[in-house]
Amino acid sequence: MEQRRNEGNTGRTERYTGRGESRNSRAREGTESSRNSRARVSTESSRNSRTRAGTESRTPRTGAGTGSRNPRVGASAGGRNVSTGNSRAGGNRYTDGRNAYPGGVLSEEEELARRRAERERRRRREKARRIKKRRQCIGAMLICFLVLTTVFTVRAVGQRRHVDITLKVDAASMLQEEEIPEFTAKASCADKKSDVMLDRKSKYIVQDLLDELNAGKGYTLKCDADGTEEGKYSIKIKLSKDMKERLDSEWKNRVTMNMENGTLTVKNKIGEWDGDKFKTWEGDYVTSQFVESEGDTYYFDADGNKVTGEKQIGFYDCVFDEEGKMESRESRLDPNKPMMALTFDDGPGERTGELLDVLEKYNAHATFFMQGVNIPGYEAEVARMLQIGCELGNHSYDHPQLSTLDAAGIQKQIGDTNDLIRGAAGKPATVLRPPYGDIDDNVKANVGLPMILWNIDTLDWKTMDAQATINNVLCNADDGDIVLMHDIHSPSVDAAIYLIPKLIEDGYQLVTVSEMAEARGITMENGAVYTDFNK
Repeated sequence: MEQRRNEGNTGRTERYTGRGESRNSRAREGTESSRNSRARVSTESSRNSRTRAGTESRTPRTGAGTGSRNPRVGASAGGRNVSTGNSRAGGNRYTDGRNAYPGGVLSEEEELARRRAERERRRRREKARRIKKRRQCIGAMLICFLVLTTVFTVRAVGQRRHVDITLKVDAASMLQEEEIPEFTAKASCADKKSDVMLDRKSKYIVQDLLDELNAGKGYTLKCDADGTEEGKYSIKIKLSKDMKERLDSEWKNRVTMNMENGTLTVKNKIGEWDGDKFKTWEGDYVTSQFVESEGDTYYFDADGNKVTGEKQIGFYDCVFDEEGKMESRESRLDPNKPMMALTFDDGPGERTGELLDVLEKYNAHATFFMQGVNIPGYEAEVARMLQIGCELGNHSYDHPQLSTLDAAGIQKQIGDTNDLIRGAAGKPATVLRPPYGDIDDNVKANVGLPMILWNIDTLDWKTMDAQATINNVLCNADDGDIVLMHDIHSPSVDAAIYLIPKLIEDGYQLVTVSEMAEARGITMENGAVYTDFNK
């Protein structure tokens, strides 16, 4: 009986032990599975340190100790509440740092849920970072906007108070030898700036300054041109001392004066180029005449064509290049031979053309001092004078005593006659004989030409006798004389027709006044008086 109980107990013990071993085996398998699962979770969650801590938590201990009192032991000999080898029972909980999972082993669905939760957390963190960064950018942009707004506002206020004034000289033009014109300038500023206050005490605004400048105050205009040479000359602005001080002190950083110089154009006194011809300001072409243009000398023949090559013109042998510029001019006058200038006043007249025929025949030159009132109807004769080498002279318009006239009256007498001469011959007179030889300082200052008197007065206008005129000349003739006659009187023309070949026969060279002055090395000046060119 006792033996069977022992055998039975032994059998139960063996069976119990077997069950314990089976349980231990399952516990070991569960432990290995749990470890492998946690290892996988640890690998997938290596970025989270807290997850690694959960993966490394203790695995449930197992054992087959008989009579073990530890409820977590895998087998107990007499225990009623025996834990199984299930890895969930009594095991550590898996944690990812935020949520804990019982047993440390996740099912596939739980693992997917965990990953989704992790991704969502990362997404939220990234979104939060983006929002923060966006807010920082918006804040920085707002600050920049406020700074720029302030800068531009301050600048706009400064610009509103600052005024740029432009003082520009007006262009001017004139003909050679005319009086230099009065120069002007115009002041202006930007729109809506003319009411800017410059002095609150006196209520002086920009418009007041503009008015002063436009009235010619606060500066002077200067040009170096003397009006005798063609070309373009700068007209410069020079601020007054007072204006400079105001700009440099009380208006400093408030007013800027921009000055623009102007240009004075001095035009040729005769006309301008029209192709290879030279057109007068009256619209006619220059013929049988020298023209100086921009420093060069040209000659135009009777048809108005520009001459090139070699050409004998009057008492000169001239050479012109291919462009018509004169390269040389040699006088055919012999300075060692006597010369005389025959001059004729008050014409043109009815027999002036006949006189020109004789002069041309003997290659002799003369100077004609014409009254403007007598030119109409004789324009052809005036033009011919120039063509055959004679000199055009001015004898006033209607023969007044110039000393009895004011400046304007004198200028009108000379100017009106020159206009008529120019209209007939294409160029004005180069010399002047004042009526009656009447000269004073006012006349000298306003005639604008060299004044030619005489040293042999034939008194032909008084005697009206050709022979008396001839005798007067031949008896008094000398080298360098200037002879006075009148081509409006027929006896005077008769006397001249005889004297021209006779004087040439006697060895005189009959020349114009200007030719004789040049031969004597004298440069005649406007307003000066010349009576003869005797040696």
